[in-house]
Amino acid sequence: MDCVMSHQAGVKNTIAVSGTALTPQQLQAVRRICDTMVSSFDTDAAGDSATRRSLALASEFRFERRIVPILSGKDPADAVQENPALWRDAVEAAEPVVEFYFKKSFREENAQTVQGQKSIAAVLLPLFAEIDNEIERAYWIKELAGRFGTTEQAIWLELEKAKRRGAAAPAIRVTGEKTPVSPVYSRRELLEERLLSLLTLVSEEVRADALEKHHISFRHALHEELFSMLTAPSDGREMRGDLQKHLDMLRFKGEVAREMLTDVREEFFLCKRELEKECIKEKLMSLGKEIERLEREGNQALVPALLGDFRTLSEQLKVISF
Repeated sequence: MDCVMSHQAGVKNTIAVSGTALTPQQLQAVRRICDTMVSSFDTDAAGDSATRRSLALASEFRFERRIVPILSGKDPADAVQENPALWRDAVEAAEPVVEFYFKKSFREENAQTVQGQKSIAAVLLPLFAEIDNEIERAYWIKELAGRFGTTEQAIWLELEKAKRRGAAAPAIRVTGEKTPVSPVYSRRELLEERLLSLLTLVSEEVRADALEKHHISFRHALHEELFSMLTAPSDGREMRGDLQKHLDMLRFKGEVAREMLTDVREEFFLCKRELEKECIKEKLMSLGKEIERLEREGNQALVPALLGDFRTLSEQLKVISF
């Protein structure tokens, strides 16, 4: 009914999700025809949780992500029934995802207390990690540091911790209560799993050709083990018993992906390229911070070598990106 009412109100580029089950396959299909996703789930706990999960998935597919705040009623259908013009105006005024949650977090939490700042950071840091543009990410980190009255360095450090924890989703405030939600995975983690599932589909020749020289690293030891096993020659593979269930799940996801893809090999190379870009960007960020630290401490002797590594990685990123 949300979808039907939205169409009746004149907002026709609208699709409905069955419950909260928005999938990567659906997003891949939608991405072929548009590059902006405007989300408007219900305003209850399940709706807010679904919004966060869908936004995390959408970041993997490079959508520009926006959110429509429901100005009246519980869902879009209620808003349209009350006043169709309000719904049309709300869609036109949809806010970028980070801006939306930035305002929402500071409305709902007391930023003058340590606990309030921790709650706000728990909401915002996973979103910062999903931002692909480094300038945009730096802008929001500066904004958050200013509102907290702390240093940008402190925010960067917490962001790195959030990435290592797997960017777990925060608790969401609903009518004064805290409701735990499912983990929100970063784009990097989604790409890692996507690559591993595609590795179960492509031939050994394709694997050997694509991975002869690569810049891929994994955040999780489990992913590293699975990658090593899947890229080893079939007659030389050794597998711990507890890895079998993870391999079976990857094969299942690979078969699901096969049904949705026109060219598995092309998708594999695309996923490899995107993951390599993420890995190189992370290394560049780490190198940049190390260079900044050494310069701040007056230790110039090690800086030239690190600058050389930084330039080499930057060139590699440029080659991969074009």
